[in-house]
Amino acid sequence: MTTTETQPRKIRLLRVLRVITATFQYCWKDARRLFVITWFACALASVSRVVLDWLVYSWPPMLPAWTQSLHFDPPTWLTPLFLAPWVAMGWAFVLNEMFEEDARRGVVKTRARELGWLRFELGRTVLIAAAILAVVYLLEGATRAAQFEILYAIASASDPSDRTLTLWAGLLTSVRVGFMIVVFTWCFPLAGLVLQTGTFSFARVRETLRGNWLRVALIFLLLSVVLRGIDLLVAPLTNWLIGSLTNSTTWTFRAAIIRFVIDFPLQMLWIVAWAVTVGIILHTLNPQARGERAAEGTAA
Repeated sequence: MTTTETQPRKIRLLRVLRVITATFQYCWKDARRLFVITWFACALASVSRVVLDWLVYSWPPMLPAWTQSLHFDPPTWLTPLFLAPWVAMGWAFVLNEMFEEDARRGVVKTRARELGWLRFELGRTVLIAAAILAVVYLLEGATRAAQFEILYAIASASDPSDRTLTLWAGLLTSVRVGFMIVVFTWCFPLAGLVLQTGTFSFARVRETLRGNWLRVALIFLLLSVVLRGIDLLVAPLTNWLIGSLTNSTTWTFRAAIIRFVIDFPLQMLWIVAWAVTVGIILHTLNPQARGERAAEGTAA
């Protein structure tokens, strides 16, 4: 063991607003490149959503009742399992693009040439990261369901006033959001480390985030608020487009396809923005991780 290895790592402190600003600056500056490397993963996620929508809303429903839940979109707890692999794939390509000089991860190759515009990878690290993300998404839906059940129990048991019920709803929402931010703070950097270095280690996450836990939690909270705000801002336009193109108040397969096509840019923004934020955090706090994957590839 060398003297350098025995010395404690110098703690770097994140700047919350600076990280958020850097995320959206990177997304804007490199939008074309990010689109090229992630469009197929995002398209697979959209196709998965359409398929799940069809399985839930077709008549008769093709999914059993016990798999359905209104706290996911599409309304089944299978949604995280279907989407997580494609989200993890998109994250892998974004992290590779951000921090590798020869960013060619997942490029599809034919006998004649490489297809630089098409990327696909479902290797071990992507599947492990997908499992982590699936757990996060399942917990997110489960906490929403728990909040609803608790509110329903309170309303049924004591017949509270609207003001009291609103206060309970606010309190439970705060608890749920706080819990999920803690989950994000542990799991998203862990998924990023798995994709970047191939290492699954909670100890590594703890060491990387040492001295920055609250800052990372605030970054993830603020990013969630910003992305949700963007969703709300464009919702009237997307709803109008969907309504004008479908002319139907009931679910149809055509309407589902139109909905997810219109939502495609926002879905891509969510995937890319989270990946870029995790990448900035990991690279700022643990810059030596940047070369680990390349070193592994050289050794192999």
